[in-house]
Amino acid sequence: MTAVSTVTSERDSALHMQAAQRAARTPNTVAVRAKKLGIWQQTSWAELDGERQLIAHGLADLGVGAGDRVAILAGNRPEWVYAELSALSLRAVFVGVHPETTGTALEQMLNDAAVRVLIAEDQEQVDKALDTGCPRLRWIVHLEDRGIKDYSDPRLISYTELRERGERHRSAHPDLPDAEQLPDDVVALVFPPGIGLDDPSPAQLRGSDIAAATTALRAAIPGLGPHDVVLPGLSLAEPAERAVTVWASVTCGAVLHFAESYATLAADLAEVQPTVRLAPAAGWQRIFSGIENRMSTASWFKRGCYRLTAQTADRIAAQRNRGPRARLMYAAGYLASGRALRDKLGLRKTRAAFWSIAIPGTALPHDIPPDPDTAAFFLGLGVPITRVRAAVPAARTDASDPTANPDTTA
Repeated sequence: MTAVSTVTSERDSALHMQAAQRAARTPNTVAVRAKKLGIWQQTSWAELDGERQLIAHGLADLGVGAGDRVAILAGNRPEWVYAELSALSLRAVFVGVHPETTGTALEQMLNDAAVRVLIAEDQEQVDKALDTGCPRLRWIVHLEDRGIKDYSDPRLISYTELRERGERHRSAHPDLPDAEQLPDDVVALVFPPGIGLDDPSPAQLRGSDIAAATTALRAAIPGLGPHDVVLPGLSLAEPAERAVTVWASVTCGAVLHFAESYATLAADLAEVQPTVRLAPAAGWQRIFSGIENRMSTASWFKRGCYRLTAQTADRIAAQRNRGPRARLMYAAGYLASGRALRDKLGLRKTRAAFWSIAIPGTALPHDIPPDPDTAAFFLGLGVPITRVRAAVPAARTDASDPTANPDTTA
């Protein structure tokens, strides 16, 4: 793909164009850090944009074009970023699928979305895809080779082969332009969690919806930028999680981190100490309940320190006694156990925490506030939990939507 020119307004440009602009301005700045075998591996903005272009060429070689659907079925990993940005580069539609989706639900999703290319993480996810009856599914790209080398389905190719196809396609088509995304274009399809056979069609996420979400994040987090650190705790199939991590990284430059696995998530959060966090109300409440349970069996000294912190939290939440005595209590409680708790929970550097990010055009599965005790506890720790609600864009039409009437041929 050719080098892109400077856009007039980065905030209003498409995600893939913003990634290209960031790579042009700060090519050596770290964009992504992913943990593998216990070591954090860094990817610069130049490397990220190079991979985006390469995968876009590879997808184009597979026949992907405007309006085609590209899906990924995987845990949180850097390939989510490459898949989404490369799909947008071709004006295709991105579909993120939770890795725990059942085979039956996956079949419905792939058929409803008319997915042409599926990027699957490993043998388990490939097996789910191969068991589905999806006539429009032409290609299955597997990220990991283990257990798949002996498979003979002609739709299967490895991620390495996709990159090789991208190299050949780029040599043959060096001037393939980055597609211009219009605000009313459908850029992603979002399925509700726990999809069943009787569930409705997926929600359509448009370019204007992403712009509204990132604008709301900038307003909610003053100064959001390269000094911020983000690490997804929920599946990136959740648009709200993509907004606070992937989209915040591309649009504002926040350094995006990926935990090694779900099993190491808590330890990796404590190591990284993200500055921005998202969890549903139930997630915040589980953290609070877990602390309460552990403190019930702790030593008398730890219980005393924790009670001091909890009492301070109650006072701050109730807005009582803001004078010197309250400040002294807060300092004592923070030194006694508050600082250690924030550090262990990965909240020591957190300056913005959310229980909901409402994005226009999508369902709100977690749009329920935490209970008062939980909210008071985190407020007392100095981590107020809030929500972000993006403004709904002006009325939209399908005139510029290349996916309004998708190809129905097999």
